[in-house]
Amino acid sequence: MTVVVVVVAGLAGCARYEYDVIKPVISPGRVGEKDDVVIDGEVVRYRIRTVDGRLVVRVFNSGTENVELVGVRSTVVDPTGQSRAIRSQLIPPGAFAKLILPPVRPEFVSDGGVRLGTSSGGDGGGYGPGAGRGEFGYGVEPDRPREFRLRDGGEVYWDWKGETEARVILLLKVGGREVGQELIFGRRRVQ
Repeated sequence: MTVVVVVVAGLAGCARYEYDVIKPVISPGRVGEKDDVVIDGEVVRYRIRTVDGRLVVRVFNSGTENVELVGVRSTVVDPTGQSRAIRSQLIPPGAFAKLILPPVRPEFVSDGGVRLGTSSGGDGGGYGPGAGRGEFGYGVEPDRPREFRLRDGGEVYWDWKGETEARVILLLKVGGREVGQELIFGRRRVQ
């Protein structure tokens, strides 16, 4: 009996999404992977692009004074309507702050574990200097991979699913004055 296995790539496939700038209304509003969409705000310039399926918003300070992104008065409202924290940042002249939507979850993976211990003597039986001679030893066990995961309870990290919108509300302080900015982005499926 002969079994033939046919793999057809792309029939089911993964959906691909792009982003649009909805507010402020600009032309072109589509955010691509090759060129930045540029929005000139009152005190900063936003450079926006898609990178690895995520929306990256860089907030540039092209002025001559420091700009403070006030995190406790700024937020991202995710597609489910949940308000998400933004950390405060100082943006000196010529520098930028970066927001990645949705945020990338950190991944901590190790190829092996570290082993600390002592040896009671004998042949082999240990790792590192003095191992196997009744001395302290150390080493790496490559056959025992370790994996570490960060659990945040959904407070910081979130997923952007389907054709939905997210809002970014920023409060910026420069030279004693406060400037607010709201950006709204839409996510849509493309073929």
